[in-house]
Amino acid sequence: MWGHWVGNTVILRLELRFDRSFDVAAYNNGTRKNQFQLAMDEKLSHGGITAEQGILTRICDKSMRAYNLTLKDPAVVGESFEDTCLDGATYFILLALLRTSRTTEVYSQ
Repeated sequence: MWGHWVGNTVILRLELRFDRSFDVAAYNNGTRKNQFQLAMDEKLSHGGITAEQGILTRICDKSMRAYNLTLKDPAVVGESFEDTCLDGATYFILLALLRTSRTTEVYSQ
């Protein structure tokens, strides 16, 4: 992933990716075996982020994807609403497990 810093607090990240499904047509509602993606996002940095902040960023991304799926045809986006919700739920579970393990470490010391 390529990143370009703007000042010392904002990074623009460009992602160029090619995916191939060898067994089944897994993309574009089961009509394609290949997927090419070009994406860009920006992140604010304050000297690095914690694991919790990283997971919360992914939860926000999944929430926006779910919102966009309610506005567009799911074939255009390439991921079903159900898959997006399951991914978001998984990130919430990971966040809860991470916070639980850190709390347990504090109490066991």
